[in-house]
Amino acid sequence: TLYQVGSADLVKRFGPDEGPLLYREFGEAFPPAYEAEVEPSVACLDVKRVDGLLKGEHSNYLLLYRPSDTGPTQLNFRTFCKEQPLLLSHVLPILEDMGTQVDSERPYKIQPRSSGEFWIQDFTLQCPDTEELDLDEAAKRFGDGFHHALSGNAENDGFNALILKAGLDWRQVTLVRCYAKYLLQLGIPFSQNYMEDVLSAHAAVARNL
Repeated sequence: TLYQVGSADLVKRFGPDEGPLLYREFGEAFPPAYEAEVEPSVACLDVKRVDGLLKGEHSNYLLLYRPSDTGPTQLNFRTFCKEQPLLLSHVLPILEDMGTQVDSERPYKIQPRSSGEFWIQDFTLQCPDTEELDLDEAAKRFGDGFHHALSGNAENDGFNALILKAGLDWRQVTLVRCYAKYLLQLGIPFSQNYMEDVLSAHAAVARNL
């Protein structure tokens, strides 16, 4: 059964009407690795998110968060996908260009009672200089930037590190990127990689731009 998350846990979190229905659908859906590594309170939230995705109630398949038992420079990033996990060859370059170092990835295959396979991937990230980050506000910007880079709607390069470091959203990063490419066309004697590094190191300047 779902790791220490019985009907009582889900009822307490989601009420007497929805809790038993969620337990019926997901009570035996999770693998032993998930059971050993995920706290019951987090599992309840995962159940709710997966249920909403399967029912088409929302499309929020990305989650940036900081586990309670980790240091100030660690963040975790979860993806929730139907049928198959995201390819690491696609995901890792995007996360690295967003200014994070990927320490590990834990994939969990879920089998809900009345649906096909579902995958949760949990990436452990090292993110220097994020101790004072407003995570609730940053999570949406980070998720949007990742989604648009993954889908090809935004370029995948070092300017995306400004999403966390400078507090920019993906559209603002696109504008900074356009400035840089225009300067390259004018013959500025600096490479794009150099400009990415300088703005990442001086986030307040990028934010003012």
